[in-house]
Amino acid sequence: MALVNVATIAQITARNRRTTARAEGRRTRPPSPLATARGDGDKVRLVIFDLDGTLYDDLLYTTAYARALAARLPVQKRSPFLRDAFPLAPLNRRLRLGMIFDRETDTLLGHPLLALGSAFSWDGAVRRPWQPARPGGHVGAGDRYLTLGDAWTLITAAALRGGLTMEDCVAAMAETRSRVTLPPPESYHRHVFFGRGEEPVRVLVTNAGREHAENMLRHLGLEQAFTYRFSEAEKPRGWRRIIPLLERQTGIPRSAMVAIGDNLLNDILPVLEMGVRTLLIDRYGLFTRFRGPGWRCARSLEGALASLSTRSPVRSLMRARSRERG
Repeated sequence: MALVNVATIAQITARNRRTTARAEGRRTRPPSPLATARGDGDKVRLVIFDLDGTLYDDLLYTTAYARALAARLPVQKRSPFLRDAFPLAPLNRRLRLGMIFDRETDTLLGHPLLALGSAFSWDGAVRRPWQPARPGGHVGAGDRYLTLGDAWTLITAAALRGGLTMEDCVAAMAETRSRVTLPPPESYHRHVFFGRGEEPVRVLVTNAGREHAENMLRHLGLEQAFTYRFSEAEKPRGWRRIIPLLERQTGIPRSAMVAIGDNLLNDILPVLEMGVRTLLIDRYGLFTRFRGPGWRCARSLEGALASLSTRSPVRSLMRARSRERG
C-alpha cells in the first residue's frame, strides 16, 4: 500500500493555492483586524506569534506525522486513516476542521463560537442538536475532547479513531520532529518587521516543546526575534495565564496586542474572547466557511506582517494580498 508521497502533496498544495488565489480575487475581502477593534489610529505594541504552521508552512511536516502514525496501524487500516487524516480532503475542508471531536461518542461538535447547536457523525451523515455544557468559550482538550483547529489535531483525531492511543500520537510526533530536519521552505529572518527596535514587542507562544521550538527558530534564523518565548503553552487554556502575564511584564494593555496563528480554535478564538485582536493564517482556505466578524485572515505570514503597519493596516493588507496574487 503506497502512502501519501511528497510529490503528491506538492502538486495538491500548488493547485489549491492557485484555486484559492483566484477565488480571493473575486471576493470582497473584510478589513484587517487591526482596523476593526479600535480604529486605524491605534498602534500595535505587542504581537504574539504561534510557531508551527504560522512562522512556516507545515504541510509537509504534518504529512510526515500522518505517515508515522500510519506505520503504527494494521495494514488494512492505513488507507482509510490517510484519507481521513489529509487536511485538504473535501470532507475535512467542508466539515471536520473547526469542529470539536468527542472521543466518547465519536461525534463532531460545533464550537460554541462557530457552529453552536450542531453535532455530526464523523462522516457527516447524521446531524443532531447539541448544547454545550457551558455558554461561550471553547471546550477544553482533556481526555475526551479534541479541538480540530489545524492539521496536527485533525490527524491525531483520525489516529485515535483508528485505534491508536494518545501515547502513540505523542511518540509519532516526536519521531516526526526528530527526523524531519530540512529547513522550512520559508524564512522571514530578513524581514524588516523582525529587525525593528523595542516595539512592537514580539512574543512566541507555542504548544511545542522547548527543544523543538528552539530548533525551528534556528532553522528560520529567528533565534533573536522574540523578547518572550512560551513553549508547552497549553493553548487554548494557557492563554488565561499568558495574556495577563504579558500585560504585567510589559505594561502593554491587551487592546494593543495582536495574536497571529494558524489554529483557529487554539490561537484565535480564545484570545479574541479576552479582548486581543487576532489574525488567522489560512494558507489553504480551510476555514472559509467560518469567516465572520471579530477575526480576519491572511493567506501568508507575509500578508499578516504587512497588515501590522501602524499607519494604515487596511491598505497594507490590501497591498500584501495584491502581491500574493501576483
